[in-house]
Amino acid sequence: MQRKIIFVNNSSPMLGRAPPVTSAIFSWLREKSYIQTLQEHLKRDAYCWEVEPDSSDANIDQIKKYANIIVCAPGLQWQFFIDDFDKNRIIYLSTMEYATNNIKRVCKLINSIERR
Repeated sequence: MQRKIIFVNNSSPMLGRAPPVTSAIFSWLREKSYIQTLQEHLKRDAYCWEVEPDSSDANIDQIKKYANIIVCAPGLQWQFFIDDFDKNRIIYLSTMEYATNNIKRVCKLINSIERR
């Protein structure tokens, strides 16, 4: 069974706030590079996981229908509404992890889920 990792690079929409600009401010438009690095690792090690960018504008109600893990770009720790999604399956990347495509914490979470 294919499991999904959703990469979120925008904050959740909030009433009265202008459209999110966090992708430009916090993620430096590097999401493709991070996703590609993670996807290459998963493919190389034959994991049944797929990584894709969030296409829901950070709508947790849509994301939780198909995501097993959520990875958030830097700056979203207090801006991404998680509702009742298991917060142990959300990784908020640090600026350094993101800038260097460090996927260690994501891989560690995948391994812990695989062992269950």
